[in-house]
Amino acid sequence: MDLRLFIGSLPGYWLLFEAVKLALLKSKSPIWLGLYSTPKALVIITLVALSWFSFRFLAPWIRNWICSFSNKLDLEVISPIKIFIIISLLSRLLLIYTPCQVGEDIVPQVLSAMQWAEGISHSPSTLITPEPTDLSTNRSSWTIRPPGASWVPVPGMILGLSVGHSILIALFFLGLCSGIGWLKLARSFSLPFSIQQFLAFFIALVVTLKSTHFYSANVLTAATFPWLLIWSLVISRKWSIVNYNHKRDYTSFLFFFILGTHAFIKLSSLVTVSAIAALPFISHILKNRGLNSFIFIRGISGIVLFLASYLMLSKINQFHSGITSNELYALQDYNLQNELWGNNFTESTRGPMLFTSLIGAVGYASPVQGFIHNFRDFLLHFETYTELLDRHQINNRILACCIASIPLSIALFSALWKLRKNLEFEKLLLYFSLFTIPFLGFGIISYLHGFNYVIYSGYTSEYSLIFVLFAFSFVVLHQSRETSKKLHKTLAALFIALPLTQQINLFTGGFFQSLNPQNPSAYEEKQNLGQSNLSQSFKLITEDSKSAKNICLFLCTGNHGDNILRIPMRSLSIHFVKNNLEKHFPKLSSNSALSVYCIMEASISEDQDFIESLKNKFSKKAVYTKIDKFTLKVELPAQST
Repeated sequence: MDLRLFIGSLPGYWLLFEAVKLALLKSKSPIWLGLYSTPKALVIITLVALSWFSFRFLAPWIRNWICSFSNKLDLEVISPIKIFIIISLLSRLLLIYTPCQVGEDIVPQVLSAMQWAEGISHSPSTLITPEPTDLSTNRSSWTIRPPGASWVPVPGMILGLSVGHSILIALFFLGLCSGIGWLKLARSFSLPFSIQQFLAFFIALVVTLKSTHFYSANVLTAATFPWLLIWSLVISRKWSIVNYNHKRDYTSFLFFFILGTHAFIKLSSLVTVSAIAALPFISHILKNRGLNSFIFIRGISGIVLFLASYLMLSKINQFHSGITSNELYALQDYNLQNELWGNNFTESTRGPMLFTSLIGAVGYASPVQGFIHNFRDFLLHFETYTELLDRHQINNRILACCIASIPLSIALFSALWKLRKNLEFEKLLLYFSLFTIPFLGFGIISYLHGFNYVIYSGYTSEYSLIFVLFAFSFVVLHQSRETSKKLHKTLAALFIALPLTQQINLFTGGFFQSLNPQNPSAYEEKQNLGQSNLSQSFKLITEDSKSAKNICLFLCTGNHGDNILRIPMRSLSIHFVKNNLEKHFPKLSSNSALSVYCIMEASISEDQDFIESLKNKFSKKAVYTKIDKFTLKVELPAQST
């Protein structure tokens, strides 16, 4: 691989990807092909033409410039890990004014950690919220999700830092740990030194961007994943030694137990690390061409140790909440949440659709996932497509993702097959395990729970860098033949150039956005959560509220966001409120006089039918006052029903 020419080609790749992105977005008033307006068609054609020009003329010029520049500097003396740390620190400094963002799914866990640090709750997994049937009191509820997300901000808050600063610092150090692990793994794959240096720059951008938002407990698994992969390779080699002392190998038992503890981080992480757990066994069986007493005993012991933490967590959840984690997910009807996942979602976990999902799974988990979603949304514009699939009880979103993912899966496994003669057996097996075992595990769970975990974003994000590493392994180690040139170009474009240009786009956008003047509420600023679209409303509510019993009720047309972290008042939140307010939310009453500040998004704040349905949730004696265009103040008298 000519790395300098590849770097010179990045502008061409960026232009091409932007053209594809636009082509997957249908115009509101299409003229050409029934898809695009004239301005959009001209922009797409221009981008494609500029891309060709960049590949043809600009890339060689950049390559020559890099050659002349690198000859003046002795870059080979700088280790990839040093490059990674330096670039990570510098790029993080450029985003120093970027506030923390928290994802909807883990907001309750972050709030429970804040409440624990303030002495309100007795543990970071116990959430204190208003009791809807008597808003003047609080209820304590055990968070049945694994506690990993609750732990992330705890060290910083113990030291007296705000929740935002605590999360940002924790995310950055977890990212450094992850990046160094991936670079050490890359070195073991015999990649050229210059490729490792380039990979260091790439990973530094990933780490920097991921350190600005906390959307999942996967950040903890991401920090351990490459190190566990390295450990699994060490154990596989030990087990292959003929005179190896298996009786005193306590490190193997520790290995499987530590893998199992990821159940306390996130249950999906237990599925992804199962590929690491299986690696020594598969390696031993294939090398010894069968089973023996050693592998049988180790298999039983490994499974017990691996599942111990999950069983312990399940018992803890059952003790505190009365239900196990498995019951929580298995008893839900996911088809009722069609606003999130479309119609016939549970049907996608059965029969041919589950099989189709499994075929496309590894391609969907790749860095091309953003384009796959664009393709999915593109198909949803066509009524013929959606109506046909609805008649046959097929989830149109899942099928669209599969259509785009399956060719990528085929490309990955084709490259893996071609690489079999150029890569060590254990490392080839490592790729194969990560490309298959987690998705088979998700397939089984999907069938049992009725939720399609196979085609769902985020569940394999902790090891998404494996695709970049694999692409480099293929384009560097596999001898390019005429039949493989297209595959080389495909992997280089989709699994290296695409994620790299995406990271550069996101970093550039994040940098300029961080320079914009911020005007957060006092509490948002104190917690380093930055400005939100409701900051002005938060200021008005804080000034208006005179009682500690008063409540904020967030009424969201989409997801919750992190609103309940942004105001010190007691809060409740309803997502997809138009559907859930009437069907799933009880009438609100209070035994003491208090005020409820109903904060609505702009799209429903003027919807009189919705306002009437909201008022029906309160006492007839309630008094209503409009605070601003987003906020309706509801004053409840004592003993309202």
